[in-house]
Amino acid sequence: MSKDAKEQKDVYEVDGYDLYFVKSTDAFRLYGSSGARHSIQRVEALQDIAIGNYYHKLWTKFAGKTYELVEGEALFCRQHIDENGTPLGVSYSRMLEKGHQTSLPIYVAHALCLKAGAVIICRIALPFVSFQNDKHRYDIIKPEEINHELNQKMG
Repeated sequence: MSKDAKEQKDVYEVDGYDLYFVKSTDAFRLYGSSGARHSIQRVEALQDIAIGNYYHKLWTKFAGKTYELVEGEALFCRQHIDENGTPLGVSYSRMLEKGHQTSLPIYVAHALCLKAGAVIICRIALPFVSFQNDKHRYDIIKPEEINHELNQKMG
């Protein structure tokens, strides 16, 4: 059994909810919980990865979406866009520190570049299935740019 397999837990508790193991790849492990009025995901980066690269048009009018970095280092990137997916102004990025939380309104394309070992919690005030059809692709950061962006921001 590999070291990673030994360290993998079956359940995490977040905000009073049990998050169960959902899936694992070479890049990340995902845990989640979804109920009538919530969805919480825990993403553990096993290598440098970007998650996101999309925006929402509808669901955040009714529910908030918050990311919290609980371990490691991450770069948060966002771009305000119009209803057609056209960029408005300049893109924004910043390094997140442990414990930092950020919320997202509609029409904000977003991606999180997670350094290997980073853990992020995503909280949404809707069941998971409610917002899956409201993800609209917008590549704010390309996979081949992740290492460059992380190294540039971290110095």
